[in-house]
Amino acid sequence: MLSTDGAVIGGTKSNLFVVFDDVVVTPKLDNCGVKGTMREAVLQRGTVNGLPIEEAELTLESLTQANALCLSNAILGIVHVTKFEPGHTATQAAKHYEKSSFAVDMQNFLEDRPRA
Repeated sequence: MLSTDGAVIGGTKSNLFVVFDDVVVTPKLDNCGVKGTMREAVLQRGTVNGLPIEEAELTLESLTQANALCLSNAILGIVHVTKFEPGHTATQAAKHYEKSSFAVDMQNFLEDRPRA
């Protein structure tokens, strides 16, 4: 999903995490989007698998340069996007996610977090 100015926001029912070589990025949601509970839990941890987590503006082009894409929500947990093609509909894209080792690591990392 994109904002009116073309910035990547996330999925229609999920937040997005983008893994680059040295950082995990989730889109800034200052103007639109939903700051989900899984997203907030990941951000509170500060790192995943030794990589810092940041909020930043993302473009569709930057997603094509990513090492991995993960979607999250309270129902799915964290899942790995196995195929990304700009321009595809949400229904087409939904067929291309799974529990990758990185997504499982992120999920396990969150489950080990201290409870409030």
